[in-house]
Amino acid sequence: EPAKTAALAKSNVVDIASFGEDGYIKLISGLNAPGNPSNAAIEYAVSGFSAYATQTANEDMRKMCVAAYIKVLPKLADKKNQAFIISQFDLVGKDDAVAGIQGYLADNELADVTVRALVKINTQASKMALLNALPKADGQAKISIIEGLGDAHFKPAAAAIGRLATGTDAKVVR
Repeated sequence: EPAKTAALAKSNVVDIASFGEDGYIKLISGLNAPGNPSNAAIEYAVSGFSAYATQTANEDMRKMCVAAYIKVLPKLADKKNQAFIISQFDLVGKDDAVAGIQGYLADNELADVTVRALVKINTQASKMALLNALPKADGQAKISIIEGLGDAHFKPAAAAIGRLATGTDAKVVR
């Protein structure tokens, strides 16, 4: 059975790759409200394609994923579906993904998954996106960004975090 499943997965990846970016966006755009049974198949296909695209010699597929995910995010009405797509940047994200997802750091419902993606990307640009979002963030978004900067061990953030730790925001002060 595993060989049959692996062969099917490879076949699905080849099918998705043949769609091209626009076809892939159309597939992802089929995500409905969470809990809809049709979402499982789309989520499975997206997760599998993201994983395959990160393997060596698949840089064009990785770039296609990044471009498609950035373009489809604003088209998805549901936050859970947006969070699922943002989580794909944990796998496929590099500097080319940072500009496309950093705006979600201001969204209290999407900040945590966005922070995790940026920490996984782990480049100067992704860490600067976190630091630059910090002064504008509030609530849960601010806490997620502070935790992400700590997880990223980004030394330039120490002063900004230190100021917040001695400030007046009860949720941030330790």
